[in-house]
Amino acid sequence: MPSSSRKPASTSGMAGRGSAVLRRHRPWLVFLASWVLLSSLSILWSIATPLAAAPDEPAHTIKAASVARGQFVGDPGPEGSKVSVPQYIAFTHGQTCPANNDEVPANCIPPVPGDPAEIVGSATTAGLYNPAYYLMVGWPSLIFQDSTGVFAIRIVSGIISSAFLAIAVMMVAAWRNRRLPMVALATCITPMVLFLNGSVNPNSVEVTATLAAFVAMLSIVRYPDRSLLTQRAVILIVSAAIAANMRGLSPLWLAVALFAPFMLASREHMRELLRTPAVRVAIVSIAAAVSFALIWLRASNNFAPAVELPDDRPGVVDIGASPIVGFAKMMVRFVPHLQEMVGVFGWLDTEAPIQTYALWALLMGGLLLGSFALLRGRRLALMAVLVAALILLPALVQAAFIMTGGWIWQGRYALPLLVLVLMAAGSLLARPFEELPGFARARIAGFVCAAWAFTQLLTFVSTINRYATGSEGSWLRMVVAPDWAPPGSAAALIVAFAVVVGVIGVLGYRLTRPVPDLRS
Repeated sequence: MPSSSRKPASTSGMAGRGSAVLRRHRPWLVFLASWVLLSSLSILWSIATPLAAAPDEPAHTIKAASVARGQFVGDPGPEGSKVSVPQYIAFTHGQTCPANNDEVPANCIPPVPGDPAEIVGSATTAGLYNPAYYLMVGWPSLIFQDSTGVFAIRIVSGIISSAFLAIAVMMVAAWRNRRLPMVALATCITPMVLFLNGSVNPNSVEVTATLAAFVAMLSIVRYPDRSLLTQRAVILIVSAAIAANMRGLSPLWLAVALFAPFMLASREHMRELLRTPAVRVAIVSIAAAVSFALIWLRASNNFAPAVELPDDRPGVVDIGASPIVGFAKMMVRFVPHLQEMVGVFGWLDTEAPIQTYALWALLMGGLLLGSFALLRGRRLALMAVLVAALILLPALVQAAFIMTGGWIWQGRYALPLLVLVLMAAGSLLARPFEELPGFARARIAGFVCAAWAFTQLLTFVSTINRYATGSEGSWLRMVVAPDWAPPGSAAALIVAFAVVVGVIGVLGYRLTRPVPDLRS
């Protein structure tokens, strides 16, 4: 009798300990699964994109290889900073023939002449940029002796960017009423974000690290939990420190991400946060990282690299125009720039399918309309500030720059602000969304997950087809008789992308289901 009475208690204890272990480790399983899957999409984009076919990629690739060799700035020259890099890196400037003409397939790209590994002189317009990004991604150029190194640099960049996206997924998955915030996070991951993740460009890490820092701030302010504060503060420090040092405008975008959430906090909550050691350490650490970014920016030619200059400098227009002209043109071009944030690939020469723009218009419009229709008080004020920042800050920057630098703006430069707007809307509308009938919430989440996966795949296939056959070529020809084919064949990459994006759609839908005990 005594032994039989002890057995159920032992089983119950084991079950309880098992549940505790699952609760403790599940957030990191969410992170790892998200990291692997999002990295896979980024890697597939990096393989599918021809050499030098991402915006300003030659300049960033040369900068990455030079920084990896200790050349943090290079010597000034008429075509940019002069550096010494392997021939296969330097020659990326000569591989941009498909740029700016979507009817030209990528078979026009010439092979690297001579010895690909020979160290030669080159120039980069990114020479004065903050070296942080290039230190993280440039090291594969020390290992590979041919153009494989360019793909390796892309892959490293994509893995780093995907890590920040996965951190955001992990934190949002721990929120109460997480269904709509997960939908908003999916909306943040536009096809353009994944395309940039698969290229050599600091814009990719800037967007994802700023998003991770903003999600950490929302977690600290909106979902206070002392047991999670240290972990969230560490995530905030790392994300903010890296985000601040990606591009010249990064400190400005980061300031919006860090200060805007405090609009939701009461004075008492603010004082309580400022008394905690974790928050104090975060403030000091982030201030140090931002200070380095500002010092570098100031020392490198008095803010001139605050917006990356295109490789084709003679093509820059409106140099010397009035700031009023620059501001007005930005207002007129806001919607086209929004389209570029969703997805205009290559050197702004390859548009996404119309279905992709339609879905993101629906998602972004729904989040914004819901915000201004349902939110009140501080929450409404926060959304108004973020939307105003998205519209006005880029216009003010371009207006200030146009006299000396001309018209240089691309939609992707403001992607960090767009993801803040969308993520804030998803977070603030989470409670009203939960008041909908359960079947309605499930249907909306299911539709978004399925449509997101479909349009991501459709965009991927359409972009490969543009480089394989030109914009007028058929998908059948892309598979059976392409003018150009990516490593491994277009069909293999498309199948792999379909599998990965399908798994993400299924798991993403599961993450929209409430799990009260899930903690980050």
